[in-house]
Amino acid sequence: MERISLIPQVLRRSAAMGNACLPANYVCYTYGSSKGLGFDRVLLIAPEKHVQFLSGNRQTFDNDKTDESRNKLYVAITRARYSLAIVIDDKAAPACPTRYGNSPLPTFSNGRPDRPPFLNTGQDSYADDPRSSGGV
Repeated sequence: MERISLIPQVLRRSAAMGNACLPANYVCYTYGSSKGLGFDRVLLIAPEKHVQFLSGNRQTFDNDKTDESRNKLYVAITRARYSLAIVIDDKAAPACPTRYGNSPLPTFSNGRPDRPPFLNTGQDSYADDPRSSGGV
């Protein structure tokens, strides 16, 4: 049986990115040093330029002299086998698309922005959710 890691591997553009929020002994890779490797889960610490590109600004790299930055972002994103999460600065969050559209937090009538209403009803499955095909 294959073992899947639940702890993400942190990838960052440069060795200095994210030092303030990571434990001192946490092993991280830069985008470039991760080339050729694969990880079950990846936590990407992206610079503002990459966040702009991922948010839909396709002109972000137009003024670059080479494709290096775009290529390294591609390498970082494709290291994940199962899941990819991207850490962004709070000020960039409103511009980023989410599964709820461009609003970082959904608003539900039950007053709990972190959970869809059907999760607060005591149901054991998603069967009554119109977006679901049945069970979990």
